[in-house]
Amino acid sequence: MYVSDIHQMNRIAQDYFNGRGVCLAADPSAGEVQLLLYGTQVFYLKMPEGRMTSFSFAYQVSESLRTFDYFGEWLGAQNTKESIERAFDVLDNFARLQLPDKYLSAWEASPSTRV
Repeated sequence: MYVSDIHQMNRIAQDYFNGRGVCLAADPSAGEVQLLLYGTQVFYLKMPEGRMTSFSFAYQVSESLRTFDYFGEWLGAQNTKESIERAFDVLDNFARLQLPDKYLSAWEASPSTRV
């Protein structure tokens, strides 16, 4: 088992998206981490209650609407490093494709993204 609890998922996401995103909140009672990518895109990393074997990833379309649909497919991951990193790659690509190149260029040049 790669991830044992929601706080560990928060740390793993912070490490993976270093500079490209930030975890806004981790809610153990809801079993989710709220992730902001590129300062504009909000995602929810969800783990089903009590099982810890798989995860789902929702995109916040609006205040009242979330979707699990990424490029026509439901995005999920098994509790392995490889599977979670593959899902993180999809989230990163999904967020980047929705932003204009001009914004991404400015984001990458920003001092706040340098480590």
